[in-house]
Amino acid sequence: KTNINMNCDSDIIGFTRRLLKTNDNSIKKASSEQFNLSVSIASSVQEVVDIINEKGGFVKVPFYTFGIEGKTENDIINSAVGAEIRGFVLSEKVPDNEVCIFTGKPAVTYAYIGKAY
Repeated sequence: KTNINMNCDSDIIGFTRRLLKTNDNSIKKASSEQFNLSVSIASSVQEVVDIINEKGGFVKVPFYTFGIEGKTENDIINSAVGAEIRGFVLSEKVPDNEVCIFTGKPAVTYAYIGKAY
């Protein structure tokens, strides 16, 4: 290859990387916006049931654990409305005074509850 071709190749690679990064950022932004539109917040188990039945989407609730010890509460919501804890956002901060809607224990995270379709 000549220097011209290498510069051309380099320009194409650089352009492609910038284009992919722009596209990736656009997809992440749209995904985040769509997720935020589909999340409701509940402060009681009954509210979770009502939201899942009437609106669907995800329901964000304060929760006391990330671990397997939360299985009982997951089973409660599953039997009540057929939904389950779908995940956690680990970077999300929970205020010190927030308590789990199931146990009354101090919340350490927010659980996102929803149905699998």
